[in-house]
Amino acid sequence: MKRLENKIIIITGAASGIGEAAALLFAKEGACVVVADFDEKGGNEMVQKIKKSGGEATFVKTDVSDTDSVQQMVAKQLKFMAAWMPLSTMPVWGEPLLLFMNFPKIYMTVPLLSIKKVSFYA
Repeated sequence: MKRLENKIIIITGAASGIGEAAALLFAKEGACVVVADFDEKGGNEMVQKIKKSGGEATFVKTDVSDTDSVQQMVAKQLKFMAAWMPLSTMPVWGEPLLLFMNFPKIYMTVPLLSIKKVSFYA
């Protein structure tokens, strides 16, 4: 079993740079990657790269500087998670949704559902 199998991770800025490298690595380790980026073309290309390598991914256009955009992205991905993850496996997986926040000079991975709104502005 891969280390991140049965986990879904949202990666901001995943269309290029550190976010791209993180997306490819998380996918290689078995995670379903949510590519959250402002760059629609690059984000869709990243999804195709991941799928061609045997991984699972989806894209959501997101502007991390806009609270409404981030909230919409999270809401869409919670719906995606519910469709992708069988309910019977939820207790086994524990907290399946993670967030890799790829902002300039700030890189971290945390359980998404534990983040409070103020955490985005810390």
